[in-house]
Amino acid sequence: MDLPTERGLKGSTMRRKGYLIGMVLCCLLALAGNAAAQGNWEQEWKRAVEGAKKEGHLNFYGNHAYPPLLQEFRKKYPDIKVTEVLGTAAQLSQRILAERRADKYLADIYVASPRTAYTILLPAKALDPINSTLILPEVTDQSKWFQGRHHYVDPERKYVFVQIGTVEGANLAYNTKLVNLREIRSYWDFVHPKWRGKIAALDPQVGANSSTGLAFFYHHPELGPAFIRRLFGEMEIVLTRDEVQLLNWVAVGRYSLGFFVAEIEQAAKQGLPISQFPPSGFKEGSGVGATGRGGLAFMNRAPHPNAAKVFINWFLSREGQRLLQSEMRVWKVDSMREDISKEEILPDSRRVKGAKYLLTFLPEYADTRPVRALVDESTREAARNIKR
Repeated sequence: MDLPTERGLKGSTMRRKGYLIGMVLCCLLALAGNAAAQGNWEQEWKRAVEGAKKEGHLNFYGNHAYPPLLQEFRKKYPDIKVTEVLGTAAQLSQRILAERRADKYLADIYVASPRTAYTILLPAKALDPINSTLILPEVTDQSKWFQGRHHYVDPERKYVFVQIGTVEGANLAYNTKLVNLREIRSYWDFVHPKWRGKIAALDPQVGANSSTGLAFFYHHPELGPAFIRRLFGEMEIVLTRDEVQLLNWVAVGRYSLGFFVAEIEQAAKQGLPISQFPPSGFKEGSGVGATGRGGLAFMNRAPHPNAAKVFINWFLSREGQRLLQSEMRVWKVDSMREDISKEEILPDSRRVKGAKYLLTFLPEYADTRPVRALVDESTREAARNIKR
């Protein structure tokens, strides 16, 4: 074996020194870059806050559930006067467009249904990219959010932010005296022959409950049209357009199972033998919806752009999202932020780590006409088969 020469040892030592110097330089450059980035956001935030104080005003167009949250914002930023314009998403969007037709650009931000913002305000070119307003590191750090990313309704991922992601199911009820919860772990268990003639459902032509549930079934990769055909075509489901009647049918045991049932919790609190299947209890998972309150958009030509930036960043911060969950607990709201406590959210509405979820707020799930047509076709086929 050849021994290393003096020249070789010197060369090796020089290479190690060069490597160490390079590593030190890289670390120094990284530190300098981080310091510059920190300085950049701090300066940008300072400019936004100072600008908001000069503007002194924010025009908030949003859902009627938000005033308690706005009170907290006023306490945090007393120099910004907030004017509230409240209503449903449809009312707000029509008002905004009517104002703009009159050449009045009054709204700064919109906080209501993300679907309405996407289908009405965005095509009307009424929105500016909201992602350009995000400044605070705790907001821009996407690792703190559900699935490690910010969620948007629009495919460009920059106009309509989704801050609420509540677990939602098909409002499936069962009579506790007739059904063992452990028997049903998959949606496919509902099409077992033992349940034929024992299921009632709200007519898919009425009610938001049926629309949400059917859209989930139809678009889920493990369920899809095949599940709907079997459910409505083979199980002899009895349909009603009366929500109270449906609830009573299951509560008194006329039917063991109910699909798209409202007021289940209230009936159970009265001592009736009825309960709801937990949405996260099925192996196929459940949907995650934004509700009519979970969309956030930044209006273009906003009269108070800096105030809008300050509100957006405060609202999406840990503080803002904690308040969102607390003030809206009656609506079972679960913030998309993952780094805040979820204890006050009811288990049936709370996202569970590792569970499967279908993001039902995305626009491709909005059109329920194909699934309704499929249900009609399946029920007609079932009626023909019974007559035979």
